[in-house]
This record gives sequence, C-alpha cells and structure tokens, in this order.
Amino acid sequence: MLRFDLYGRVPISGLGRVGGPVPPLLKRLRLAPTERAWDFTSIALSVVAADEAVTRSDSPDGWTREIELTIAVAALLLPPKGLTGPRRFAR
Repeated sequence: MLRFDLYGRVPISGLGRVGGPVPPLLKRLRLAPTERAWDFTSIALSVVAADEAVTRSDSPDGWTREIELTIAVAALLLPPKGLTGPRRFAR
C-alpha cells in the first residue's frame, strides 16, 4: 500500500507528498475554495499520485492497472443524475 500526504510540505518517512504548494499559493492569492473545491482537488491529486506511483510494467499487458484509492473528503459526493454504470462514489 502506498501512502501520500496531501498538501504536506514537510517530508515524512514512508509517505509520498503531493499538492504541497497549493495551500500557500491560495493564501497568497487570497482565495478561499469551497469544501467541494477542496474535495475535487484532493481527488484529482490522489489520482495523479496513484497514477505516477503504480508502474505499468507490472501489469500483464504493460498498460492496464487496477488502482484502489481511499480519499478523505469533507462533503458528501453524490453521482450526477442519469449516471449509470459500475462507478463507485464516496458515501
């Protein structure tokens, strides 16, 4: 299992870091994102971190990977109306 520190700026042994520059940049720009914006950014950064961390060469076809993510979010995320299929959303 890989672990990442979202928005962390100080190295922690055994943890990857992603998004460290985001909070200071927002503060400097005097921006205050909503909870949903933070959640969306956290999800996006987590996907990027997982994509970069899991090598394609370990998969049978050299491309496809199965990645399972656990991401803490502040707001309840509901699927858009009319969305069907095998997608899972935070509960």
